[in-house]
Amino acid sequence: MKMKPMKLEGALKLYMVLYFFAFLFTFLMSVPMLMHVMPKSECLLFVQTSHDQSKKFEYGSPGGCMAAGILPLLVSLGALGLMLAQWLQLRKLRAHLDNPEMSSDEYRAECRNMFWKMIMVHSCMGGLVVVIACILSAGYALTCRNIHLVVEKEIRFRIQHTPSSNRGQQKVHESFASDHSFNRYTNDNLNTFGQNRHENSISCRSLLTDKTTHYELKNNH
Repeated sequence: MKMKPMKLEGALKLYMVLYFFAFLFTFLMSVPMLMHVMPKSECLLFVQTSHDQSKKFEYGSPGGCMAAGILPLLVSLGALGLMLAQWLQLRKLRAHLDNPEMSSDEYRAECRNMFWKMIMVHSCMGGLVVVIACILSAGYALTCRNIHLVVEKEIRFRIQHTPSSNRGQQKVHESFASDHSFNRYTNDNLNTFGQNRHENSISCRSLLTDKTTHYELKNNH
């Protein structure tokens, strides 16, 4: 009895497309990180507060960014290898249908063996993805936390020691009208959605897009 090719052949083609996208996305994730850290070892992961009073914070260890760049590259190579394996399996299926040298049961048994090998490779790649996610999450969380502590401390110090602190919040804004940090993190009360800006103005996004933050990091590197 002749095998029906479409079900298995369609699945193999679908796997090839999915592996291609996995390769593309992980490769595009890896290259920018490596390009960012390799020239001057400037790593935005695990940024540390400095014990030197003349410095606020410093770049994190480049090893964290190197790991976050190399591990996705390994995942992309694994996806490329799986895509090649599916292509070879597709060629083998077509050759078997044209000129079967083994029975259908034997071919299915061989496919099952190939399937279990793929499961092992997928498990290894999944483990690498979990490690990458942990490195990125911990690195950026620590960076945000350390920079946030410095910025918050500076703003609280300025508010407490301004001569117009007893004349209301409006006077405080007027006193710091030319201060970049104060305007960036405390100016305006409500945003477009009616939320209090004072509660969420010092966010990771605002900290990492602040030109003063990057100037401080580069200056202390």
